[in-house]
Order: sequence, then structure tokens, then C-alpha cells
Amino acid sequence: GDTRVGVRASIALSELHYSTKPGDIADHRREAERAIREFEQLGDELGLARAWDLLASLHHGQGQSAAAQEAWERSIEYARRAGTPGALVEPLIAQGKLAEARGDWDGAEAYFQEALDLARAAGDAWGAASALLPLGSIALSGGEPSRALPLLEESAERASESGDREVFSHATATIARSLAALGKLHDSRYKLRDAAAVAFEILNPLGDMFLLEAAAIWLASVSSWSAAVE
Repeated sequence: GDTRVGVRASIALSELHYSTKPGDIADHRREAERAIREFEQLGDELGLARAWDLLASLHHGQGQSAAAQEAWERSIEYARRAGTPGALVEPLIAQGKLAEARGDWDGAEAYFQEALDLARAAGDAWGAASALLPLGSIALSGGEPSRALPLLEESAERASESGDREVFSHATATIARSLAALGKLHDSRYKLRDAAAVAFEILNPLGDMFLLEAAAIWLASVSSWSAAVE
């Protein structure tokens, strides 16, 4: 019956979402597509939002940006129809990142801001941290370190609260960049140290890249090593 179909689709999604094995990506996509068909049969809009979000992530993992963008649009559409704001946060952040990669800064900022507003309303610390980080980075890239700093500091706080060490390290490294841009080199150095401590523990290559970028900017901001450590 319908209940059995719904349970089967939910289990398929859960197994894909929490799988620790890479498996065959084509098999994963077929499972996500099957879940979509079964949730459509049930008229389960929240299930459809989750299934399209997962399918988008699979497309994105294969470098299929256009397919991922379309799938995340469907996820957002179904989450809105379901009236479940919490289900919108992840696909909005994902769409923001795709817009950022295209150089659409205004579009990216709009996605991240909506995700932040929804995450705050839901008490979602991870969602807030993940939306605040790119908002702060966009402000910093736009030459506004004073506007970036409080966004990044709140991102680090929320990431710590949610236990996401990767976001914490990235946010803290970007705080260091903001402080360096403001001429606060000693404070910047301490933040770099905090970011490095976490980045080296979690062994995340992307986090290491952001950390090295922040360190290079800090070094470029000082006139000499001796001045930096005085």
C-alpha cells in the first residue's frame, strides 16, 4: 500500500544519505530517482524536496552543475509547497554556492540571506553558520572587512555550537583575513593559529587551502617578519 511505498522511499533516501561507501554513482542516482517517483505517487512534497536535494548533490559530485542547479530548484519548489522552512536551508545554500561560482554575487547573496533567515528562525545552528560564512566572504571580497567581520564571527560561533569543525576553521581563517585587512595584525595572527589548530586536526584539504590563503594575505600585510612578531 501507500504506507509501504513511503517507507521504502524513505529508507532508500536514508541509506543513500548516510552511506559511507562511494558505491556506483549511477546506482545512487537510480535510487534517488526511484524515491522521487514513489514520493510523487504519494504526493509527498517534503519527501520530494529531500529526494531532489539528494539527487542534486549526486549531480554536483559529478561536476554536473546545470543538472544540480535544476534539481536544487525542484527541491526548493517542493520544500516551499510543503511549508517546511527547515528543508529549504540546505538547497538554498547549495544554490548560493553555484551562483557564487558563476560570479552572480547578487544572486548568491540573496540565496544565502534567505537561508540565514530561515535557519535563524528554526534555531538551526549549522544552517546559520553555513549561510553566514559565504555572506561574510562576499562582503570581504567586496572590500568591506568591517561588514564581513561580525558575519564571520557569528558563523564561527554557530559552527562551534553545531560541532562543524570544517566551517569553524574556514570561518576563523576568513576572520583572520578580515582582521588583516583592517590592519589588526596581532589579532589576525591569533585567529590564524586557532584556524590552523582545527584544520590540521581534521585534515581537510579545502580547509588547508583557505588557511594558506589567509596566511599569505597576513604575511603580505606586514612589512617584515620581525614586525609581525613584535
